[in-house]
Amino acid sequence: MADLNRLSASLTGLKEIVEADKDTNSVDDDEHQARLEQELEQIRQVNDVTEGVIESLKVTELNLDNVLMGAQNADKLLDKWVRILSQTEHTQRLLFNKGWHGATRDDEMQQERERQLEAERRRAQERERERQTREAEERRRREAHEEQRRAKESGLQRRGISKRSVAGSSSVGASSSSSSSGTAGVRKTPAGSARKPPAGTNRTNLRSRPSTIPRPVPRR
Repeated sequence: MADLNRLSASLTGLKEIVEADKDTNSVDDDEHQARLEQELEQIRQVNDVTEGVIESLKVTELNLDNVLMGAQNADKLLDKWVRILSQTEHTQRLLFNKGWHGATRDDEMQQERERQLEAERRRAQERERERQTREAEERRRREAHEEQRRAKESGLQRRGISKRSVAGSSSVGASSSSSSSGTAGVRKTPAGSARKPPAGTNRTNLRSRPSTIPRPVPRR
């Protein structure tokens, strides 16, 4: 603040000297030289004051940096203090907990929980493998059943075709044999001849019966 006051006073004096120099129209060389030296001295004082202000600003900046560093350190100390209080509270709760048996027991319980989790994970994996095995076995059974069903249907179809073919050939053979036997009977019977009636048969009855011998059809 003092440096600023000095700077203001020096600038005011320099301004007065310049105004006085303007008002004086005719001066001798010695007086002019003296005034120039006085102005130069005023300028030097202004420079000194300016340098002092700059130094003061640097010191102020350094002080601000120190204040900022102190605030950061205070923040770190507060964080440490909060952690200490939290740990103290946790320790106090453990000490007043009747079920707490010490850090060693806590480690054992933690290991036991980890073993239980690992065993549960293995059981889950085993159940998943069993499920996949059952699904694969069920799929194989369905495929085998489907194969058997298709094979049975194919066998039944082949059996039906063979039965129909055998029945058709049998009927054709029977009809051909019956027709051939009928033709042979007709050929063996001479035209105009008839079987002799058995003894005791009335001829009138024989005449009244129609003849079973085929008659020749006259050609036109």
